[in-house]
Amino acid sequence: MLAISGLYLNLYNIRVGAGFKPYKCGIHWVSISASRPAEHIKVYGLQVNRCQVGIQYGAYLDDPNPLDAPQSENFIYGIHFRAVQNCLILNQPNGILKIIGGLFDCGPSEWDTVASSPYSAVNAYCFYAKDSVLSIDSCEILKVSSTEGYGFKGNNFILTNCSIEIGSTWGYIDGKATITQDDAGYQGGINKNLFEIAPGAEGRLNLNTFFAKRAAGFDSPAYIINGLAAAPKFRVNIDKSYFSEWTANKVTSARRENVYVQNTRFTKVVSGVTYESNINDQDRNLNIAASVDTTGENMSTASDTDQKSDWNMYVYTGTGTVYFRKNTADVPAGFRSCIEVKVTSGISYIYSSKFPVFGGASLVFSGWAKYTTGNLEQKVSVVWVDAANNVVAEDLIVLADLSTTEWRRIVKSVTAPVSAVRAGFQIVGSGGSILVTGLGLTAEGDTVERASFINQINAALDAPGEGFILKSPNNTSYKITVSDAGTLTATAYP
Repeated sequence: MLAISGLYLNLYNIRVGAGFKPYKCGIHWVSISASRPAEHIKVYGLQVNRCQVGIQYGAYLDDPNPLDAPQSENFIYGIHFRAVQNCLILNQPNGILKIIGGLFDCGPSEWDTVASSPYSAVNAYCFYAKDSVLSIDSCEILKVSSTEGYGFKGNNFILTNCSIEIGSTWGYIDGKATITQDDAGYQGGINKNLFEIAPGAEGRLNLNTFFAKRAAGFDSPAYIINGLAAAPKFRVNIDKSYFSEWTANKVTSARRENVYVQNTRFTKVVSGVTYESNINDQDRNLNIAASVDTTGENMSTASDTDQKSDWNMYVYTGTGTVYFRKNTADVPAGFRSCIEVKVTSGISYIYSSKFPVFGGASLVFSGWAKYTTGNLEQKVSVVWVDAANNVVAEDLIVLADLSTTEWRRIVKSVTAPVSAVRAGFQIVGSGGSILVTGLGLTAEGDTVERASFINQINAALDAPGEGFILKSPNNTSYKITVSDAGTLTATAYP
């Protein structure tokens, strides 16, 4: 319908309607040659209606040798797609396109009135950045009529200040991409993963000040990130984001180590009650369980039930082959060993030494686990103990529905009971083997200062309250504490 092939063009108030005719595209923005690129073009007001492909930026997808031309310095100010199956396709090596303000809608709209309509919901998407750099700012990205296919595809794109409402999986990502400050993110497909990473993809997906919401009241097997098992070199950064109706254990279906989460909130409503967790994968956080041998490094490799390092085994109903030991043959990347618990039949468990905790503190559990065989009784727990050494609560961390083929990192927010003064880890084996390593409990959010290293030392000394232990010149020990009002107090210690 329209070809844009000029140089230094200013175009105003363009409307292209293909009338549902089988054109290859409504607009072909294409360079004539490498020396005659379609660049330095500004379009003010553009509407594209009733065609299968709205704008083809560069070569068609079936072109085996796309022209490598510097098709850049191009802008669209105000764009509107309606009744377009594929709003924008970019296949221009060395190309750059920036779009500011508008609407990408790949819904069927009037296609539903066309006899023998070629519109395909599974093949519809708002944009496909195959080969070009794409920047979209302050636009609405919509695919609301179907849970099939993807809302967008590709790599080398940036979405900023956009409203995203997509019924299907939001994005199929095969390279670097960034989404920042989406102000109204909604996913209609409750059982669809939010992002799919292409097999073998390399690059990074950055989600910054990101918001995604789903309908309340549904349990879903879907993940925020899926596909990392087949893309081990791909990384995901999630920062200052909010996922409504998601739980933190659904960040990724595989390779949790490839996803770095900071200052990110997850909420989910269950039976009218809102449950919330905040995740910070911050290496600087203190692991208050550092005194425990959580990798099996100091254990023997003997296949028996004897005490190993600071772990003991309790054979409850376990029969057949029952043991725990250090395992170095099967460990996740970055670890030299793990703890293996084997129970052929029945149930038995091992438990660690206890370490001090602050009652009521918000903490983040993290660790690695996998299993070879077994049933749902296999688990890892944090056991909370009060001052009288009574167990006051247990937080279940891992079920045996973990992968049998790869290690998975588990991250979960937990809260220490108010009466808890110590905690320990418990690993349960049942009908098979479970492997665990790298367990940790770190302070979450504003409790970092409260759970600082000096306070952990004080707790280990059974010193009530929080403060510094200092000595005067005459070797008298004093404990310096601070009240909520900021008043410092020095008292003789002990």
